[in-house]
Amino acid sequence: MKPVLFCSHKGGPGKTSLLSHTVSQWAQTHPDRKVLLIDCSVPADVTRLVLGGDHDFKGEENFDKVLELQPRRTATALFERCASANSQAAAAPSRGWLSRKAEPQSALQGVSVDVESYIVKVSDYNPAVPCNVYLAAGGPGKSEIVSFTTEQQRAAAESLQHSLASLAVYDVFVDTDGDLSFSDYTRIALMGSAGLIVVPSEASFTDYNRLLTFCEELKLLHTQAGSAAKLLAVTWNKVNVQKHVPCLPVSSTLTPTKAVQELVGTLNQHLAQKVTLKYADLFVYPAPEDRDFSKFIEAVTMVVQDFGVAGFAAQDLGMPFATMKPGMLHGGQMPYDIKADKLERLQENIMELVFKIDKAPQ
Repeated sequence: MKPVLFCSHKGGPGKTSLLSHTVSQWAQTHPDRKVLLIDCSVPADVTRLVLGGDHDFKGEENFDKVLELQPRRTATALFERCASANSQAAAAPSRGWLSRKAEPQSALQGVSVDVESYIVKVSDYNPAVPCNVYLAAGGPGKSEIVSFTTEQQRAAAESLQHSLASLAVYDVFVDTDGDLSFSDYTRIALMGSAGLIVVPSEASFTDYNRLLTFCEELKLLHTQAGSAAKLLAVTWNKVNVQKHVPCLPVSSTLTPTKAVQELVGTLNQHLAQKVTLKYADLFVYPAPEDRDFSKFIEAVTMVVQDFGVAGFAAQDLGMPFATMKPGMLHGGQMPYDIKADKLERLQENIMELVFKIDKAPQ
């Protein structure tokens, strides 16, 4: 399977939550595979979530334990090693982690590094997560942030691509920063993975406009690097649902409220008729030649329902829907009454994204 990157140019659409649930659901659905989560995000939100969540600061405490390990089990340490494997120039600490030097590109040959030296088994810290999930933690540590020059980014990306290709038994998922422009870490991941991109968004024209900005920067990265990851899916998150029956072409599994149906339908038409025609080479699935976009919309978009009480419990306890059970759960914020039918619907919704990834062209 190609690596799957969760990307957004905006904070708050539910990227971290959706990724954490997808990783655990994928791991449970593919028990014969190891699943590697690389957290390229400086805040390391998904790291804290999968390591235990908010309750009693369990995620934070376990993150501290991971940071004490040597060599460091972080994406930063992995990327530094990838860069140095291809170049003698080390990534230099910098206060400005978005800063980068415009340097001429040079031809670099990818050199594999031992990725397993930079990861931990998540269930050793949080038993709620399936035992076949592994993590390269986010953040650079807590004291300094690392900046990579353009040449170092390309060196790290070359080595990362070779290294991930050598991990035959791992399926790789990547979290990236939700910023207005790509961080150095995100650029390395996008170039080095040559993978599939999922863009979690809220059903709004604000998020749609950020998607356009994302596509513009991704197109530039494709031009500069020669290749990079491609867009597989756009998810419209936090949607209020009326019933769990198909509502085509908006959703093959859910029926949102009437207002949301109209909004998502409009957003999908804009996505299909404007974005894909302008950025056709960025998408995994080509725009239809006959301009019948219904199948394209079904392949590329999906609706993700609001997670409700179960979502709060998952965040609080670091417990994915894949392993959550119905009944009362007691967290640090409140007791959570998890209804069996609601949990089943949430698991089915996450499985829809798992199936979309599973059937993607490789």
